[in-house]
Amino acid sequence: MNFFGHIKDAIFVPSAYKELAGQKIAISLLYLVLLVFLVTLPVHIYLGMEMMSGIDGIGDEAQRKIPDFLLSDGELKVEGEMPIVIDEPTPGTGTSSSSPSGDIYIVVDTTGRMDEKSLLYHTNGIFIGKDRLVQKDNFRNQTIYFKDFKDATFTKADMMAYIPWLKTFSILFMILGPITVCIFKLIQALLLGLVAWLVAQGMKVELAYARGLNIAIYALTLPVLLDGIMEGFWPDFPMFFLVYYTIAMVYLVLGVRAYSDDELMI
Repeated sequence: MNFFGHIKDAIFVPSAYKELAGQKIAISLLYLVLLVFLVTLPVHIYLGMEMMSGIDGIGDEAQRKIPDFLLSDGELKVEGEMPIVIDEPTPGTGTSSSSPSGDIYIVVDTTGRMDEKSLLYHTNGIFIGKDRLVQKDNFRNQTIYFKDFKDATFTKADMMAYIPWLKTFSILFMILGPITVCIFKLIQALLLGLVAWLVAQGMKVELAYARGLNIAIYALTLPVLLDGIMEGFWPDFPMFFLVYYTIAMVYLVLGVRAYSDDELMI
């Protein structure tokens, strides 16, 4: 299989889809797997390394800013003056720490002077009180009561001991991330293969599903490449999925038209 030649043909030579459609399914599936890993593996390694670096930063910040505490018998005891308020942007976002939409907003108060209402003007945040923890995520509150862990004892030292283990998730992200993306892209190809067959029916073209699947796989070439670029450099690109599927559908139709040269239904 001329892998990079197929990438070029799938993007720049629509007429090549007639030949690509006639390939063995195994070759096309191998092409898609290699394409996805080529694009996503570097991105996931980069993001995983960033996560590991961020975890080190979290550990340093936690050691410096979080006072000693003891969670025992369903109650939290914290040393130092209350309340403790942490309101900072996530590193690299450029968000002002004085903004009510700061990325990190945590309030700790075991005296009762403050409660979860302190999260009212924040999209995301955490309130930790004497008997509960309230997490706000996109305007929805989730409460965890410490009484449910009455038999457990937890201290700052215990928390600090767990932080390095978070790096394990970064490693799993780098390994399992590309595999997960690959499975998702294969599912996309299977569904788009059906769409290719339906498009062919509408165009009065005799097209077997297997050949439609081949067309769908190669139609995903440019969308997959762009998806990797967006994930690495512009993950918050608005409504990118519309761009992704629009491009895929354009190539899908072009592929079916290229295949239809002498395959019209009688």
